[in-house]
Amino acid sequence: MSTDIRPELSKRSKYWIPRHRYYELKHFVMQYPEWREAIKHIDSMVRACEDRNGKLNDIPDPVGKAVENRWKLVHNISICDNTARETDTFIGKYILEAIINGLSYEQVSARHTIPYCKDSYYDLYRKFFWLLDAARK
Repeated sequence: MSTDIRPELSKRSKYWIPRHRYYELKHFVMQYPEWREAIKHIDSMVRACEDRNGKLNDIPDPVGKAVENRWKLVHNISICDNTARETDTFIGKYILEAIINGLSYEQVSARHTIPYCKDSYYDLYRKFFWLLDAARK
C-alpha cells in the first residue's frame, strides 16, 4: 500500500514543487536499497583485487569504473540521509523509511513512536521533497 499524498500542492504552498518533479524525486529515493546492495557488491569486487597488504593490484578497468560508480552511489545515499536529517532530526529517518517502503503515516506510526499529528507529519514529508529538490539541482 502506498502513501496517498497528493502529488501536487497548490502553488501557494511553501513546499510546492511540480508534480512530475515530485515523482522524479520519490523514485530517486526509492532506489536507496538498491544503492546499498550495489555498494556491497562493489566492495566485494574491490576486496577480491586486494593483495595481503591491502594494496590494489593491477585493477582491471571494469573494477575502476565500478569504484567510480560506488562514489556516485555513496553520494546519492548521503544526499538522502542529509536531507532527512535537515527535514527533522528526529522524524527524518522515519520519513525516509516511509518513502522507501511506500508506507503511510498510520503504518509508520504503528511501527515507531511519532510525536507528530498526521498533518504535521505530511508537512514534514513535503518539506523533505522540497529540500531534496534543492539538493539535487
